[in-house]
Amino acid sequence: ACHAFGYHVVRRLLECGTKEQQYQLIRCLEQNAARIGQSTFGGCVLESLLTCAPAEERVWIARAFAQDPSAFIPLATGKLGHASALLALDILQGCGDQRVFASLAHHRGTLLATSKFGRIVARRLEA
Repeated sequence: ACHAFGYHVVRRLLECGTKEQQYQLIRCLEQNAARIGQSTFGGCVLESLLTCAPAEERVWIARAFAQDPSAFIPLATGKLGHASALLALDILQGCGDQRVFASLAHHRGTLLATSKFGRIVARRLEA
C-alpha cells in the first residue's frame, strides 16, 4: 500500500474483491494506519479506502487514521494526504464523532506550523 501504485491495488480489491478480501484488506490497513500515514503515497491509499470501501467501514477507517497522530499529522500536512485527511474528518463529523476532533485539537499547533496543507486541515478542525 505504500508503493506509488499501491492505491490502485487497494482500489481494485475494494471494487472487485470478495467480501472476505475486502474485510481482510481493510483490517490490515487499519492496523497499519501509522505506517501508511507516514508514507508518501499514504494519502492516495486512504482516499481509495474512504471512497471505495463499503459505507459502514468508512467510519472505522477514518477513525483509525484520525485517532493516531503519528498517522494523521503526516497525512494532514502533506500535499498528497491533506485531501484524504479532510475527507476523513468529514466522515467523522457526519457520524458525530467529536472525540477524535477533541483529540486532534491538541495537535492544532503542529498542523499550523508545518505546512500550508496543515493549515487547511487545522481550519477544518476549528469549524
